[in-house]
Amino acid sequence: MANNNGAKHNTTASGEIKDDGSPASAGPRTDGPRVVVNEPAPAPAAPRPPRTSVPEPFVPKTGMTPVVATGGLLALGGAAIYGVQWWRRRQALATGEGGTSLPDGSGQAQGAPPQNGNGQAQNGGVAPPAQGTSDPNFWGTTSRGAEFRSVLTKIEGVSRMPLRLYLSVVANREGGWNHKARNQDKIETAASAAAIAAGPGRKNPTPKFATSIAGAGSGGLFGALAPYVAWTGLDEDFMPYLDEDYTIIEDPIVAAICAAKYYQRIVTYYPTVFAGGTPTPEDNYRLRLGWANPSKLKSDPAGSLFKAVKGRMDEDLAELGLKITDLPPPDASRWPGLKAVVEGMKGLAPTWK
Repeated sequence: MANNNGAKHNTTASGEIKDDGSPASAGPRTDGPRVVVNEPAPAPAAPRPPRTSVPEPFVPKTGMTPVVATGGLLALGGAAIYGVQWWRRRQALATGEGGTSLPDGSGQAQGAPPQNGNGQAQNGGVAPPAQGTSDPNFWGTTSRGAEFRSVLTKIEGVSRMPLRLYLSVVANREGGWNHKARNQDKIETAASAAAIAAGPGRKNPTPKFATSIAGAGSGGLFGALAPYVAWTGLDEDFMPYLDEDYTIIEDPIVAAICAAKYYQRIVTYYPTVFAGGTPTPEDNYRLRLGWANPSKLKSDPAGSLFKAVKGRMDEDLAELGLKITDLPPPDASRWPGLKAVVEGMKGLAPTWK
C-alpha cells in the first residue's frame, strides 16, 4: 500500500497467487498506510521519515503487502497440471500459499532449474554463476536491519537461494524492519477474509484458526497475508503453519521461511528473466514485480507497475547503501524442499528483541 503523507509510496496492482490464476475477489488494493504495528519498532540506526502516520501507541512504518503468498495451485486442464495461485498483493510484496500442487505439466519438478519466459531452463539447466557481491559479510553501507542478519544469512544457506540481500530490500519496504509489523486496514482484512472464504472451493485445507486469520490482514518482516502463511507448503503437501494462528508470522524465522518459499515459486514458475534466458542481477527488479503481482510478469513485464516497483526498489537499495548489481541473479535451482528448509532453520538463536 501507499501512504499519502509524502513518505514512500508502494502503490501496485494487487493479487495473491490464486490456484485458478484469477484475481482475488476483494479487488485491487489502493493507497493507504501499509503497516500498522502492535508495538513500537526498534529504533532505526539513522533517522528517517515515517512511512505512514497512525495514532499512538502504534509506530508508523512502511507498507505491508502480502509477502507470504507462497501461492497455491489448482488442476489446470489435465490429471496433473496445476496453475499457480494468485497473491492478493496490494502494493509491493507478497508470499503465501493457497491452492493445490505445483505445475508438473511443464516438465519441471520441485527444485528444478528456473525457467525463462519461453519455458526453457536457464543456462541449459545449470545454475548460473553468481554475478552479485561474493562477500557474505557485505550488507550495504548502513546498519539498518542489523539485528536480522543472522536469520537472513541462515535462510540463504539453508534454502540454497540468494536471499540475503534481496530480502533485506523487501524487509526495508514491507515491514520497516519491525518483525511485529501488522496491517489490519480494511483492504488487508478484506483480502485475508476473501482468501479464507475461497479456500474450500479451491480444496484448500481449513486452517485451525481460520476465523481469526480471516480478519488478520498481513504482517511480519515481509508483509505476509495471513491465510497464505497457514497454506505455505501446500504444493509440497507439507504445511508447517496450518494449525498456527496468524501471530506466528511475527517470528522472523517463520517469516523468512515463508518468504523463501514464495521466492522459490516465483523464480521457478514465472518468467523472471529479462532477456536471452541468462539471469542477471537486474532480474531482481522483475522478481520484485512478481512479489507484487505475478501475472504482470507474463502480461505486462515492462509496464507501469514494473516501473513503479523498480522505482521503489531503487529507493530501498539506496537507503541500504546497495546497488542492484550487488544482488546475485535470482536462482531457485537448488531448492531442497520446504521440509528441509524448516528443519535447517531450527536452533537459530534470536538476535532481535
